[in-house]
Amino acid sequence: MRISKTTLKADALLLLTAAIWGSAFVAQRSGMESIGPFAFNAVRFAVGALSVLPLFFVMRRRARGAGPAGPAGQ
Repeated sequence: MRISKTTLKADALLLLTAAIWGSAFVAQRSGMESIGPFAFNAVRFAVGALSVLPLFFVMRRRARGAGPAGPAGQ
């Protein structure tokens, strides 16, 4: 049985997601020992927003460059 590149890539991304998700629990426990819950959540959501912000600008730029027909050229 041969595994396609798409399947291998999907499995690798799923494993990476599980590793990040699992390590987040350790970070949360450590973070909650040093600061309060509201400050911890504020920092966590700020880091999340800053990490998504570049993606937002890239997607916005692509949408503007696609023209009136849309990104798929429909």
